[in-house]
Amino acid sequence: MKRMIVFKSWLYVIMVLLCTACVPASPEEENTEELVQVNPIAGGYYASMLPSVRTRATAQDSETLQDKPIYLLEDGSTIRLVVYDNTKNLMEEYSKAYLVRNAGTSGSSLLYPCEVDDDGTVISSSSTPLYMKAGTYYFRILSPAKALNSKGFVNIGNGEYLLATDDRYTQTAMTAVTITKIDEGGTLNNVQTLYLPPIINQMARMQFTVKAGEGVHSLEMLAEGIEISGIQQPLDNTTSFDWVNGEVLPVKVGDQSASVRITQATQNADNSLMAHTGILPTDARSHSISVLLNLKVNGNPTQYQMLLTGLYLTAGHSYNYTATVKISNGVTVLTWQNRSWTENVEMDT
Repeated sequence: MKRMIVFKSWLYVIMVLLCTACVPASPEEENTEELVQVNPIAGGYYASMLPSVRTRATAQDSETLQDKPIYLLEDGSTIRLVVYDNTKNLMEEYSKAYLVRNAGTSGSSLLYPCEVDDDGTVISSSSTPLYMKAGTYYFRILSPAKALNSKGFVNIGNGEYLLATDDRYTQTAMTAVTITKIDEGGTLNNVQTLYLPPIINQMARMQFTVKAGEGVHSLEMLAEGIEISGIQQPLDNTTSFDWVNGEVLPVKVGDQSASVRITQATQNADNSLMAHTGILPTDARSHSISVLLNLKVNGNPTQYQMLLTGLYLTAGHSYNYTATVKISNGVTVLTWQNRSWTENVEMDT
């Protein structure tokens, strides 16, 4: 019995040593004197693009972000920093998620390392900073900090928003940064601040505002919310696009069986309702997009439908509709005030 106990004890020690040897060294265990601690700072996001949104215009050569305002990322949101070497090969060991914290209105956000799930939701905080070898790297940013699949692609579906690096615009394009241990003054420095460029929305957005008109003193959205159908059908519930290599979400012909439901609305001071959602870029020029509104007007459940035709919904643009509900001769009437597609329809903040 004693021999068996001794044998088991030695076996346990050997197993522990083997397991320890298989665990890669963490940054704290590496010789960090040979590395540079990189502290990224987020550069915010663009909330809109120019020019006019036209139903049949797909070219973006004339669109520019010059002189457009940059907004702080939402406090408490997450970003994923993705790193490439000088030949633009993905370096997974440097990929890291961060929690966004805004200390003011300076136009930049502080980033704190964290652990996230596949959807980019914070699981726990982390005290481990990013350590990198000196050299030239390319950086891309994704918010929320969604996981990359096995191909390095990003999965996204209707009802979501996605802010990301976008190579179509110089202000949001992937940039090369040299990480060095020598600062501008020629002093040895193992810490470098990384200023990240702004990012921009990769989804189209549909926004609806419903105003209370004559005879309406109470206006609410029912639990069924607003249902939009006839949009792009995600593949396996999500659409995957090669964001890593600079692609944007493709515009695809809408499918009448594809739908998304908005279940939350903002109640404004004037009693109006405002609701919006992200939509996969959709070509609806040959069919209609159906919008079904489920409202409670003066305490009574009501349902309204609008058919939108000739639309070409592109990434980074917001398609806004305003309606007024009123009581006319005892009947509830909803009137849409449609936007002209020759005017600018920009992504609002």
